[in-house]
Amino acid sequence: MIEIAVRNLSSVLPNSAVQNAMASFQTQVSRDFASPWGIDARLYLLDRSAVPHANAWQLNIFDTAESAGYLGYHETTPKGLPLGKVFAKTTLDYGGLWTVTFSHELLEMLLDPTINLLAIDEGHKRAYAYEACDAVEADELGYPILGVQVSDFVLPSFFEPDITLEKSHKRSFCGHVTKPFEIAAGGYLSFVDLTTGQWSQIDNMRSAEHAGKGSRASRRRIPVSQRRLSTGE
Repeated sequence: MIEIAVRNLSSVLPNSAVQNAMASFQTQVSRDFASPWGIDARLYLLDRSAVPHANAWQLNIFDTAESAGYLGYHETTPKGLPLGKVFAKTTLDYGGLWTVTFSHELLEMLLDPTINLLAIDEGHKRAYAYEACDAVEADELGYPILGVQVSDFVLPSFFEPDITLEKSHKRSFCGHVTKPFEIAAGGYLSFVDLTTGQWSQIDNMRSAEHAGKGSRASRRRIPVSQRRLSTGE
């Protein structure tokens, strides 16, 4: 079982708010996400100064990112363990819900912990980033668990363009997309052109101010060998 240590290192969220949301995040992973994806985890909240278990993944909540505009992303520690970062103040400044950002990063870290998986679309000569939530990331597309809003996420069939399904078959948990690589309002996808090797992003943003908002779009363009390894803070 994957263990994910959560720490609240922000100044804008009281620990009680994070503690109250933990049951919702755990329910989403174990009840909703684990069934279609076969990936489960146990989350636990640590004190600010506590040290996670040696093999635990980490998901930490901060105020703002080193680079402006990021709501969240994940990377790896020097030991090669996944490390997720949620930027609560930036999310709130954008008028977003920190719980949706947290859920987004949690599920994407579980699906692609080392940020190196791609889904091939031979018909369009593209390889799409294996992102669980980007295509359906808008807050209003999520759903409540125990009174806490969490992110919608795509299902395995979202990355399977060659599989024929009924037209109405949902390809995200909440049914906001019904075709492979479809982007719901407020979402985006990153892909590499298989003929040129260049990364691009396509979005269905509601306004210019939302463009580029999200988790890992820029990080996908950085070769693995050049990615900065986090210290864990």
